[in-house]
Amino acid sequence: MTAFVNRQNKSTLFAKIFGSPENKAYTLELYNAINGTHFANPDDLILTTLETVVYCGTSNYLQAKIQII
Repeated sequence: MTAFVNRQNKSTLFAKIFGSPENKAYTLELYNAINGTHFANPDDLILTTLETVVYCGTSNYLQAKIQII
């Protein structure tokens, strides 16, 4: 028996957890884990999302930048 996974639901959940301003601390933890960095202030994150755009193969694009002052 093969299980069907709805990728849209997974993508939406990921974007909700890591792409919403109220969850910046989670986004910063993920960024640090992936990049091997140790940034501590979630307020330095600038979240950028693209919704309802023309795309080729990738949707729910999520970007996080850290502003270093």
